Amino acid sequence: MAAIHLKKTITGSILDIGGGGEGIIGRVYPAQVTAIDIRREELEEAPGDFTRIQMDACRLGFKDESFDHVTAFYCLMYLEKPDHEQVIHEACRVLKPGGQLHIWDADILTADPFLAELDIDAGGLAVHTTYGIYKDDAAQDAIHFKRICTDAGFRPAVEQAADGHFYLRFHKPNPSSLNQGDNMIEELRDIMTRFAASGWDLIAGPSIAWLEGRGEKEALIAAIEQADRECGSCGCEYDPLYKRALKLKDLL
Repeated sequence: MAAIHLKKTITGSILDIGGGGEGIIGRVYPAQVTAIDIRREELEEAPGDFTRIQMDACRLGFKDESFDHVTAFYCLMYLEKPDHEQVIHEACRVLKPGGQLHIWDADILTADPFLAELDIDAGGLAVHTTYGIYKDDAAQDAIHFKRICTDAGFRPAVEQAADGHFYLRFHKPNPSSLNQGDNMIEELRDIMTRFAASGWDLIAGPSIAWLEGRGEKEALIAAIEQADRECGSCGCEYDPLYKRALKLKDLL
């Protein structure tokens, strides 16, 4: 059982994806939340006084740059994996520049079934609930979502993990505030996220440590240099990334 503590710290408008059922985000931020769910009955049974709209998260019916925040509280696990990218790209589209994406979810290897039993402190309201799925190809973790989010244009901001559960926060860059250095740092984070998801221990471990803010620069550079020597001309997708990362190593 995992303990989730939600402090009321979000200001501005919130689009809550999959906000039916327990309606956790809507219960914490009722006046700020527009909750969507593909199932009307889930929206109808959710407690709390917030806006409810039946809608597919893959095809959001909102204008560009409509919300200050997008939240996904233990809902992405229910989606088919190919839909994750579309949902994240839609979230990025409807977020205002400088807006934030918040993801709470779980590490999953198999789902036959998978159950996430939670004790939630929802802004002072105690909620005990279980989220469960039964499906093939359910494997997911924080690295999976970090890769998708950075590919969609988000910048990582916060990562917290405990007992197989994680919270990720990203922000959507404001184009008017970006400079060349910001772009290169963003590019470097994207490269490290790809290395972290590579499955090759030589670069995955040091890259994960760097993304989590606990890695050593020298160890990471040494790992990338070794990877470039061993595999930098094999023709795989990582070949140019080793060389680009080494060009940007002063930003590590």
